[in-house]
Amino acid sequence: MAIAISPLQITNAQQWSGLTTENNIGYMGGLERIKFNIMDSIMEINFGPEFDKFVQQFPLREIDDDREFEWFLCGPNIKNYPLINWYDASGNQVAQPGLNFSRFFMVFPVRMFEITDTIGTDSKETYQLQVKAEPKQVQGGWEYEVELITGNQALFVPATELVAGTRYAKLFSPTEQTLSQRGGTVQHESYFKMYNRTSMIRTNVDVPGNMISKSLGDGDYAKGFFYKGKDGQLVKNWIDKLSMDLRIQFNRQKSNLHLYAINNKTSQGTYANKGESGYEIKMGAGLFEQISASNIYYNTFWDLDYLKQIMLDLSINKLPQDMRKFKLATGERGWIRFHELVEAAGLQFSTMNAGNRITGSGNELRLGGQYTKFGYLQGIEMELTYMPIFDDPTFNTKLHPDGGLQSSYEILVMDIGTTGGKPNVNRISIKGQEEAWAYVPGLRDPFSPTGSFVAPKMATSGKDGYSVFGAFWGGLQVTNPTKMAWIRMNFI
Repeated sequence: MAIAISPLQITNAQQWSGLTTENNIGYMGGLERIKFNIMDSIMEINFGPEFDKFVQQFPLREIDDDREFEWFLCGPNIKNYPLINWYDASGNQVAQPGLNFSRFFMVFPVRMFEITDTIGTDSKETYQLQVKAEPKQVQGGWEYEVELITGNQALFVPATELVAGTRYAKLFSPTEQTLSQRGGTVQHESYFKMYNRTSMIRTNVDVPGNMISKSLGDGDYAKGFFYKGKDGQLVKNWIDKLSMDLRIQFNRQKSNLHLYAINNKTSQGTYANKGESGYEIKMGAGLFEQISASNIYYNTFWDLDYLKQIMLDLSINKLPQDMRKFKLATGERGWIRFHELVEAAGLQFSTMNAGNRITGSGNELRLGGQYTKFGYLQGIEMELTYMPIFDDPTFNTKLHPDGGLQSSYEILVMDIGTTGGKPNVNRISIKGQEEAWAYVPGLRDPFSPTGSFVAPKMATSGKDGYSVFGAFWGGLQVTNPTKMAWIRMNFI
């Protein structure tokens, strides 16, 4: 669909893919009028490497080949477990279990408590139960014979402490002071095995021989239309413009792969997606798919209190107070909202620093400054970083009622600490094979001289032109998915 951006507009943007011919050049504007000769990008951010910067900040880790790679996470060894059932020696649920030091039985789903272990709930200051016999496996779990640790023979365990699902944990293992026989044992938990894999993407382009030296505007600077590269140099030949577009678009695909790739391995360990050759397309998970599902939040208007609670959830029992530093990657609308919220929170103090924010004199005064950091209690620090993907209207089309794209307000929370002394997010590539490029020469190509009758060039195709092929193998590893969060917009 053609979009007019100005009443002075002469042509509409045209789209095509694959082979580029002289007709396509004609679509881009005729030579009837004298043109201003620099063609600007409407969205400069889509014209350069800005999208690549976010992914490139993660360190590169190389692997030997394209097999799946694994890593391991260890959870806490000390956990609590839900009560399934309880009863006395007769199999009944009496009114006052534990009264007068009487014993009864509790059933838990696993064998994690042993003789002498004393267990408790949120009411551990009052009710502590000690295991008095070897656990027995019964239908649905493990049976433990217990008695109250108390000096009060009138104390019993109330019904609220014995509701199915109430969670108990080991406190300690007290024993007699004289000739004790045993103590509690060590609780264990196996590790979490994580895996991912690299993905492969490809690109290719065919170039007719008569387009190799084709200039934009027939080489006439006054009449032609030209592009300016990121280095500021004019791009006057079509082949150079093609190379620039190919590099920019392929880099963008690589960034999309790192962020948005979806693991397509089935629960049976197979891959249902096939390529043209009939072989499997094997995709690894990108960054967003690897974020722990419990750390994905949906919101319509986040404020500082909301952010504080999320940072606390990511910190308490997970990070020491001197390591609670978080990067908040968001779009430009998110930056503005963050500034406005922090400024409102510090309004009573802002007048003290007015001299740092007001510059100029007379009729040339300027009030400026933007808040990009916020410090909270318990050592929590938040710092903004820019996420250009969230401002990209290509795939983000839903609008926010406060203006702009919904995605521009989203936040990717990253713990900037390390996991086991290593970065939590890594780019993965195959050693010596991150990218591969090749060309298939025909009668004419820009990489080798044109042959003569007595010294013809070697060609692998009879067509007048050449083909370029590129490939990339890579992926992303989020070592600990629980150290990241994603705040998404949730408008219906």
